[in-house]
Amino acid sequence: MVRLTIKAYVVDVRLERVMASDITERTLEALAVQRETNGGSLWLLGQRQNSAEALDS
Repeated sequence: MVRLTIKAYVVDVRLERVMASDITERTLEALAVQRETNGGSLWLLGQRQNSAEALDS
């Protein structure tokens, strides 16, 4: 389980739900792409490849 807290401001409160939904969809899509490119691992999300390789040795 991943829990993220994002702080964003909207000009019109009527757009708040739309923006929250958009952020959620984009985040889930990015995580899915990251999972595919790293062979099912989300560990490398935002990490440099060298730091992950250092952990393996």
